[in-house]
Amino acid sequence: MSVVSGINSYIMNSYYGNSMKNPNGNISKDPSALSDALRNSAVNKQNPLANKNSEVNKIAEKLFGRRDEKNSEKEKLVAESAAALEKSAGRLAAGDTFAKDNKGKYNIEAISKNVSDFVNDYNDTVNALKDSKSSVALDRGEAMGKTMSSYKNSLSRIGISINDDNTLSVDKDKLSKADPQDVKNVFGGNYSISAKTVNKAQDINAAAKFEMNGTYDRDGRLASYSGTMVTALLSTNV
Repeated sequence: MSVVSGINSYIMNSYYGNSMKNPNGNISKDPSALSDALRNSAVNKQNPLANKNSEVNKIAEKLFGRRDEKNSEKEKLVAESAAALEKSAGRLAAGDTFAKDNKGKYNIEAISKNVSDFVNDYNDTVNALKDSKSSVALDRGEAMGKTMSSYKNSLSRIGISINDDNTLSVDKDKLSKADPQDVKNVFGGNYSISAKTVNKAQDINAAAKFEMNGTYDRDGRLASYSGTMVTALLSTNV
């Protein structure tokens, strides 16, 4: 039985069939679509296919190997930490934290809390990245650290210091006594450290999720779901 026949047999009897049909109603043989079908077959816990089509199972095993569950848990922590950082950074960048009341005064308590939340989420992300295997997530994390370092002097003036392990520390007393405008200059607005961190956190989150949901080849490397690999196998039998 050919690989194409095996995959098409699976597709015809699965919910992937609808999304993989081309306009004339026939099953697509697009390599990327077939690659997705193989990948979903390989990641059994995400989309069980065992005993439904042994041909697809065999080729998925050969191409993708098995998912590293232990690593997936670590990447999940990276993704969750980055998602939390994206929210806390976005809250500061949006500017509501620095709105003045009807007397023209800043809410010092709200500013201190939101900045502290940002620091905690930033530190969680930095620490989680230490166990990540995603080169993309690690690259974005490094870029995030360099951006933070470029604000070192401005951060220091409002009570925030950068530690040797790239995490942040907050002197809450100094932060609460800092000029709110200085804090706003660092964290508020579209060009602030907060806005830049939002972008890095989004990238880290996406990269960690890809790594988390991936499968690994026999040598422990994250498998590439390229159409080229699938196309090369389509002309062979299992």
